[in-house]
Amino acid sequence: MSINRESLLKLKQPNIPASESNPVTLLNNNHIENTDNVIEQIRPLGLVSEYVVNELGKHNKMVRDGEMSASQLFDKAEEMLKQIPEGVFQNLLRDDRVTERRAAILDLVWMIRSLDIAHDSAFNTNSEYISRRDASLLLKRTKLLADKENRHPNLSWSDISLYHPVDEPRTFLEPSAARDQEILLYRTQSGIDKTFKEIVEGDYAILSLDRLSEVVQDLDAVVEAVVYLNRVRTPGQFYQLDPYLGGNGQYIGHGTGAFSAWSYLAGYFLGGNEAFKDRLLRDENQKAYDRDADSLIEQVREGKFKTLPELIAESTLDHHQRELAIELAKQASDKFALFLRAHRGAIKKHAEGSFGFPAPAALEKTNQTAIDEAIAGMNDGKKVEYSNQ
Repeated sequence: MSINRESLLKLKQPNIPASESNPVTLLNNNHIENTDNVIEQIRPLGLVSEYVVNELGKHNKMVRDGEMSASQLFDKAEEMLKQIPEGVFQNLLRDDRVTERRAAILDLVWMIRSLDIAHDSAFNTNSEYISRRDASLLLKRTKLLADKENRHPNLSWSDISLYHPVDEPRTFLEPSAARDQEILLYRTQSGIDKTFKEIVEGDYAILSLDRLSEVVQDLDAVVEAVVYLNRVRTPGQFYQLDPYLGGNGQYIGHGTGAFSAWSYLAGYFLGGNEAFKDRLLRDENQKAYDRDADSLIEQVREGKFKTLPELIAESTLDHHQRELAIELAKQASDKFALFLRAHRGAIKKHAEGSFGFPAPAALEKTNQTAIDEAIAGMNDGKKVEYSNQ
């Protein structure tokens, strides 16, 4: 089933009537300061999860403003971890607790990344802090759960895009307009990655023009969502957030990144692009990927994964249908290319500025060139029309 375009653009807003949940009102309704009315609370670590949801962003700001020391933030994390019985973590290792385990890892790596930035050690430059972190209960508990997932005990893009409870967001920033935009970024990316996952995992045993048209529509919705994120973002706003989502100097490979395994799989599936295949299969990237993608990654490695052009070539479509299918596949590939161009500006900061320094006085426009290209592509692209009778 195709993901409805309107649903993707709504991005699963909690507590907003459907008629009011649209791209125009999305950002204004994104002021979440408590979770009393959240549909489902996902807090597998109890008070630790509650702290990450409700307080950590405020404490990050206090550290930035000099009202709290980085050491005090570390002490707070360790004190809370000591209050969580070891049995809670052992229980999360069970095979039937995957969702809760991944949410728990999210909470833990969120704290670790906050501490890294608080200690000015995003790239492991503070040796005294690194020694304390490596001996901490926080890292010990994180590694316990991360090893079960065969992943690094640090923030990955899958944490942001797939394991992040969209109804109950974790944020690095304090309640503010900037935090609203941070939440919007996570919700947009969640919709994007889940769309890519559905496309790649789709049933193409009996290839049809209807199914290919749905893929094009899904990718069109992805582009529209990224364009919307670009347009509503405050230019230069990410100078506060960028350090938290930036690279990690401890682990070689994908690290936090800006793309998940599903992005690379989608890129390879849609056009057989070898560059996406190469990045997907790099050994140093594997521990940064969603484990749910492992079987498909192995199929790619073994040459058993079928790309969309290959599926069309092997299909039972007649000559006319095959020509239409090829054109639809080209449209899908073009939409993905538009996504890449627009996404680059949506995720990265738009103007010079770094953590601890004020936003630049003269701010550039947000990724306007990529936006215009994306819109022109959507408006001017040739539409394939066919009869399914």
